[in-house]
Amino acid sequence: MEIRFLKRVISFLSGVLWTLSILSLFFTFTTLLQYSVAEAIIYTLILAIFWLFLLILVEMAHLQIEKFRELRRQTQLLERIARKLDA
Repeated sequence: MEIRFLKRVISFLSGVLWTLSILSLFFTFTTLLQYSVAEAIIYTLILAIFWLFLLILVEMAHLQIEKFRELRRQTQLLERIARKLDA
């Protein structure tokens, strides 16, 4: 799979996750607010932890792609240096 395409997919997924997290946290808090403020805060915090975990996973995937690109660039530079030293 093309690296640029994969980066775009991950960026899109990150945006979707942020949007879903904000909307779900808002609706959860407003729905549970009619029962109890403490209950609404507790359940919203639990849900926030879930969304932040998913966002961290997506960011880790983005970092791994950046790491792969940097390693590939360094490998090309080292191969060029090795060819110049052999000549």
